[in-house]
Amino acid sequence: MRVFISYSHDDSEFANRLADDLRFYNFEVWIDQHGIQGGDAWRKAIVEGIDSSEVFIIILSPMAMASRNVAKELNIADERGKRIVPVVYRPCEIPQEMEYQLTGLQWIDFSADYDAAMPKLLTALDSSIKPASAPPKAQPSPAAPPSPQQNPAFQPAAMHWLVGTWQFQFQNPLNGNSGFGQITYNPDGTFTNQQTTPMGVFQASGRWWMANPQVIMTQGTYVLAAAPYMPMPFNLVVEIVSTSPTGFAGVSQGGDQIVMQKMG
Repeated sequence: MRVFISYSHDDSEFANRLADDLRFYNFEVWIDQHGIQGGDAWRKAIVEGIDSSEVFIIILSPMAMASRNVAKELNIADERGKRIVPVVYRPCEIPQEMEYQLTGLQWIDFSADYDAAMPKLLTALDSSIKPASAPPKAQPSPAAPPSPQQNPAFQPAAMHWLVGTWQFQFQNPLNGNSGFGQITYNPDGTFTNQQTTPMGVFQASGRWWMANPQVIMTQGTYVLAAAPYMPMPFNLVVEIVSTSPTGFAGVSQGGDQIVMQKMG
């Protein structure tokens, strides 16, 4: 099933996390990762994305309700007769121009508890998916991180070559973002990461696994070194596109081109 996610780019972190989790369940997701606005080609891509999707997910937040692009996408989806599923990221008031399309629909509220809302969304999208089959989550044990056996997506065979410390560089050809850093993949399924960007130094930690032999998944939290008291969700999907004896190159879900070199 293909879904289109409509959202404000101020809510990108939540939208990307939602897209990653839906891909985990083999949904095909159309989402604007790059924030490109305007232009005939882009408008055409949006319409084609909605036309080719079976379900239109609209992420509700104060910023999304103020977005003209979100309103336009909702109108197109309604005119095309798409099934519309509203997802509440942050409580907000619905503007009059959106009330008609959103009235009477089943809303999925993620604002209080993401993990509790995800099974409800999966059921709303496809009733054949059982809520118990949620993406693997870190176990709430302060004594130790989740082991590979606790994570059904963890692949020991793939883990063998990835475990260790890597240097990386990344660049996004669309928005110009770039940076460099180090990431350590531990054999217990945890990772630590530090990267330097024009915005400052970021540190991240959490869990990692391989969705398949070509896709590396990482989830956790990150902080800006200058503001360690403000953790934010960290979700990164890297598709490996080429390998060498000492490293590999990949592309992230946001379009970043990444080069990795093994250190140890």
